[in-house]
Amino acid sequence: MARFIERSREATILQCAGAVDDVEIVASRFAVGNDAAIDLATGQRVALALCAAGDAAEQTRWAARCDEQHTMLRRSGGRLVDYGAVGAAQRFEAWTVGASATPDPIEAPTLDACGIVLVRRPAVAAVAELFEATDDCRPRIVSLCGPTGAGKTIAIGELARAARLNGMVPVSTAVLTSPIAAALRGRTLFVIEDDSRGRGWPALVNWAMYSPRPHIILFAGNEDIPAGHGLVLDRVSADALVDAVRPQELSPHLRQCVRRAAERAGGLPGRFAAALWRLSADAACGRRRTSVVSGFSRTATTRGVRAAEQPAAYGADEDPPLVPAAEAPESRSWPAPGELAGLRRRMDAAIRLLADGRHAPGERTLRQAVGGLSRRGDWAHAGEGAIALAESLLKRGRVRDAQAALDSGRDYCTRAARDEALVAAATLAGHAWIDLARLDEAENVIAAALAAAAAGGYRGHAADASLAMAR
Repeated sequence: MARFIERSREATILQCAGAVDDVEIVASRFAVGNDAAIDLATGQRVALALCAAGDAAEQTRWAARCDEQHTMLRRSGGRLVDYGAVGAAQRFEAWTVGASATPDPIEAPTLDACGIVLVRRPAVAAVAELFEATDDCRPRIVSLCGPTGAGKTIAIGELARAARLNGMVPVSTAVLTSPIAAALRGRTLFVIEDDSRGRGWPALVNWAMYSPRPHIILFAGNEDIPAGHGLVLDRVSADALVDAVRPQELSPHLRQCVRRAAERAGGLPGRFAAALWRLSADAACGRRRTSVVSGFSRTATTRGVRAAEQPAAYGADEDPPLVPAAEAPESRSWPAPGELAGLRRRMDAAIRLLADGRHAPGERTLRQAVGGLSRRGDWAHAGEGAIALAESLLKRGRVRDAQAALDSGRDYCTRAARDEALVAAATLAGHAWIDLARLDEAENVIAAALAAAAAGGYRGHAADASLAMAR
C-alpha cells in the first residue's frame, strides 16, 4: 500500500507543464499554470486566491484573521496553508482544496466541531533559524525525526512558510524531478524529503550541480539520518494538548473526553487529534496521501526520425553535442537486439583511446557512443560515458566543454537512479569550478557530494570529494 501511495503521488506530480514558460511561481512557493496551482513544498494542489492588498487598516485585520485560521486545525482537514503579500499591491491566500475561505465559527456541541490550535515546537524554531542570512556557501543539512503522530507534517508546513518569508523556495524532492524545477534555477531552495524514499541525497547533489547555492535540505522521518544535524520533535504534555483545544469553554463531559484523549496520546499531537476526532493520524494532521494535481500536463515529446549513428567524420569542425536526457525517446521497442552491447563496446574502446593519449579519436567516438546510448534510453551507461568524457576534457583544460558534458551526465545519472555516479559527477563539477576560480560554487557542490557519499557509504567517492575540498 505504501508503495502504491508513493507511485500515485509521484505520477501526478510528474504531470507538470512541459513548457516552463507556461508556469508562474507565485509567492516563491506556488506553481500556477493551466488553471491549476500546486504547493511546491508538498506537491499537492491548492486553491490560490489573489486580491488587492487594501489600506493599512484592512491589511491589519486581514493578517490577524489569516493568522488565526492558519494556526487552527479542524476535523474537516481544510485549512489555510499559507498567506502573505505578493508585491506591494496584492495579497494571497492558499487553502487546501475543498476548504472554505470563510470557515464557520467554532461552536462545540460535540468534539467533532472542536478545533486545535497549533502547539509551538522548540525543534521547529531551531530549524527555522537556518533560514536567516549567512555567509556560508555550503548546503546545510538537518533532520527532523519523531514517531508517527509526532506532528512532522504540520512542522514541515510551518517550516515551509518560514523559508518563504526568508526568501527561500520550499520544494519537495518529488517536485524537483518534474519540469517545474527548471523554473527554480538561480533560487535558494529549502528542499524537503518527507516520504522516506531515500531521494533526498540525490536531489541535493543534482541541484547543487544544476544551481550551486547554499540550499537547505530537511529530512523528516521516524529515524535520524547518518549525516547532518538531527533534531527530535519532543512530546507535548497532556496539559498543553488540552489547552490547545478551541473553544476552551466546554461542558464538563466534553472536557473530560478531551483530557482522556490527551492522556492516551502519549504526548503525540497527531495521535491526540485522531483520538479526539476518531480519525487516522494522517487525516487528523491534514496529510493528503495522494496528490490531486490534474491541471498540469506534460507536453508530448516529439519523436523525430531515428537514424543510426554515422561513422566518425575525422577533421570535422565541431564535436557532436551529447543528447539532452529530456530529448531522448522513451520507447522500449527500440533498439534492435545487440545494438546496446555494440554501443557499450564502442564506449569502452573510446575510453581506452583516451587513456592511451589518443584524445581526438577517443573523444569523437565517445561522444557518438554516449549519444547513441542516451537516444536508446540506456541512461546508466550514457552517464558513465559522459563522466569519462568530462574527466578527459578537464585534464586537457577544456573546462566549459567539461561542464556541458557533466550537465548531460547529471541528467543521465538522475534518470538511471545511479546515486554513486552522480556523486562522482558532482566531484568533477567541483574541480571544474575550481579551475574557473569560482570557489564558492566549488565548495557548494563538493560539500554536497561529500555529504551524499558519506550518507551512502561510498568511501572511495568520499575520499575523492575530500581531496577536492582540500584543493
